[in-house]
Formats: sequence, C-alpha cells, structure tokens
Amino acid sequence: MKKLVVAVAASGLFATPAMAQVTETIDVDAEVTVVCEVSDLNTVVNFGELGRRGQAPRVRNGGVDAFCNQPSTVSLTSTNGFLKLNSNTASTSDEQDFLSDANGGLGQFAAGLDYQATVFGLTGDTSDLTANTAVTFGAVPPLNLRNVAIIYDTIAGPLPLIGGDYSDTLLISLTPNGV
Repeated sequence: MKKLVVAVAASGLFATPAMAQVTETIDVDAEVTVVCEVSDLNTVVNFGELGRRGQAPRVRNGGVDAFCNQPSTVSLTSTNGFLKLNSNTASTSDEQDFLSDANGGLGQFAAGLDYQATVFGLTGDTSDLTANTAVTFGAVPPLNLRNVAIIYDTIAGPLPLIGGDYSDTLLISLTPNGV
C-alpha cells in the first residue's frame, strides 16, 4: 500500500498547474504629413488685346499638377477685385460699374473689368471679390491631379473700356480642411 501512495504523490509532482493569461495593450501609431501643393502653374495670364467692352479669348493655363491629401477649400483673393486700368488719370469711381473719372464722370467709359477663373472644376469670378479679401468658392475632395488646366475668361461689361493697360494679381489658395 505504501507503494501506491508514493506513486500517486509522485504523479502530482509532474502535473502541470493551470497558467494565468496575461493581456498587454500596445499602442501602434503612424503619421502622414498633410501636403497641399500646386506645381507647374504659369504665374502670368495675358488676355492680350481686349475688345471694346473687354472681350478676350479664353486663356488656358495647362499642365498644372495639384496634390492635397485632405479635403480642401479653394479660395480666391484679388488685389484690386477686378482688372483695373493702370493709370494715374483714370481711376474707377465705382467698383460695381467701373465708371471712369477720366471723362468728367459722364459714364461713357469703364476703367475696370471683371474676369473669372475655373480651378479644379470650380468657377469663381471677381464680381464676387473685393480688394484683398479672400472668397471661398468651393470645396474639393483630396486631389492627385496631373496635367489639369486652370481657365481664365474676361467678363465683358456694358461700357467700352478706356484705352491702356489693365492688371490684377490673383491668389488661388488650396487650404486643407482636415478629416
């Protein structure tokens, strides 16, 4: 009988005890830098010779690449709010109708002209802009565009234009909205 007890006791020494489960939490992180950029953009738009009321052929700025890895907002900012006559003697008295002060206020000629830009399928024009104030004209999804075009058109007015050179500076902004 002693042998049986020793065998049972010895078998208990070799039994595997139940192991407790251990759980650990591991945080895994990564980051992608937000990038919004436009490249290969021609920074000069020349409408050439304008018609009497500002008619001009469409200007196509092609070959533009745009990348933004977040949804973004497209906005325009214009220095003048329109194409403005570059002259010390012919200023506009009213940005809405561009009447020229050069002809004694008779209202027969204009010294300014609106134009529009179509960017990534969105069209905005300077009639919506005031000088140096950004106007948002649309939201776009994340972009990975190659060889697209930005299109510029003049908006002919009701009055003939004073002769001379007209200019403006347009800032196109692509601002990430975040996700």
